Amino acid sequence: MIVITLGIAVLTPLVTVGVYRVVDRPDQGQADAAPLAWDQRAAWPQNQFVAYKSMERGMMSAARTNEKYKDLGFHVDPGEQARLLDLAHLARRDAADFGSSSTLAELDQAVTQTRGHFYAHFLRAAWHRMNHDLDAAQADRVAAFAAASAALITAPALDGSQTLAFGADQVVDDQLDRSLVLVYPFLDADAAGLIHLPVYKAILRRCDPAVPAGVAEVDEHPRWFTWFGAVGRLPALGESADPTVVGAYRP
Repeated sequence: MIVITLGIAVLTPLVTVGVYRVVDRPDQGQADAAPLAWDQRAAWPQNQFVAYKSMERGMMSAARTNEKYKDLGFHVDPGEQARLLDLAHLARRDAADFGSSSTLAELDQAVTQTRGHFYAHFLRAAWHRMNHDLDAAQADRVAAFAAASAALITAPALDGSQTLAFGADQVVDDQLDRSLVLVYPFLDADAAGLIHLPVYKAILRRCDPAVPAGVAEVDEHPRWFTWFGAVGRLPALGESADPTVVGAYRP
């Protein structure tokens, strides 16, 4: 009994630290993860709700490292980031402009230039769906989730809005780059009443999609969130939530 008790006493903090580190490093263990299969989304975790996570160091950690922010290893190539910001600008177009043939030409080019980035495929899927080519939309949606390192699930917003935006902030030389914001327009729920979004496996925050691409929001205390594993779920947008869980926070 003494040996068992000592074993539990030793293992418990180790497990706790291990879980903390996985959540603290949201990209941990994702490199070799199997691609997200869109046709198997019914089997994806449905109850792995996202949780608040700060990118700022605590007072003791900041004093020890002389750094304000935690560099968790998430960095996007500047060339790729510039292309994604162009796509986010495109995603802010109204329905008529977004659904035009010229937009499709831009999206085709973006898929090629980004070597099949999940965001380019996702936007092209939205274009095809708006133009009633459901087979092409399905093919792009499959490609989007296969290329993404993670996915977010949520229910439609209670106010009827069809556009969401999420920032993937990066720490460079202890400076916070908040310019990478991906806009997800003209969203539709599947037969189960859920919206699925391909995202980076990183600490994210919900943003105002009306803010122009490349312009950082000025809120002093961003509501960053993360989740364990490849799939996280946001509470139905607009619902109240526990203060430790990101749900109906306001951009």
